Amino acid sequence: MKGLVLAAGRGKRLNDITQGENKCLIKLNGKAVVQYAVERLCNIKEITECVVVVGYRAEEVMKIIGNEVAGIKITYCRQYEQKGLIHALETATEALRGDNFMMVLGDEVILDNRYQESVTDFLQSDDMCRIGIIETDNIELVKKTYTFHCDEQLHMIDFLEKPDKPYNNFMGTGNVLFGEKVLDMLGQVPVNPIRGERELVGLFNLLVEQKQHISSFIVGSQYMNLNTRNDLELLQRALKETIVEI
Repeated sequence: MKGLVLAAGRGKRLNDITQGENKCLIKLNGKAVVQYAVERLCNIKEITECVVVVGYRAEEVMKIIGNEVAGIKITYCRQYEQKGLIHALETATEALRGDNFMMVLGDEVILDNRYQESVTDFLQSDDMCRIGIIETDNIELVKKTYTFHCDEQLHMIDFLEKPDKPYNNFMGTGNVLFGEKVLDMLGQVPVNPIRGERELVGLFNLLVEQKQHISSFIVGSQYMNLNTRNDLELLQRALKETIVEI
């Protein structure tokens, strides 16, 4: 299995903090957020290589990660234009060929992640996709990500991006396990007519239409996607209040 970290975006909403740096380079406890993302993947026993998609300030991201982490080779792919998540996936397609893979976003922070057990179970299943989710009491957080229904077999269906009225209090994340065959479906993902990009939720709904199984796993004890100053302040507060592994 391969790991995939998407770290090409700039993060304009955090520009007052990043001062023009890639937001993945924001430091937490002296280490860049993207370093934690790469390390989490490289510490999964089934991972044999980690692919990192870079774009904005690529050289800085590559320098801070290096060519090897925890004995795992790091391969870089460049996304020269930031055209959304599916385009980033397409950028890494050839590097990912030949294996299943786990994707994470370079600006996501997971506390007490449950990657290892989820990967081991996924590889023994017939799922094409397994999505990291987390329960929240704050429905506004779900509105910032995506929502979904589950059928009677607990397969995930009917995904909706940035919902005005979430279906439930579970929020989807960018932590996703994929079977290799997903790479051949990326070109079929439609453009979101509102945002003008091909999105992750579009891929999920395409898999549902093609009768592929999608399941879920609880990604960790806490989850944060760093998009705003408030996100960063909430995370810093959480780290002070708990003793957990990032």
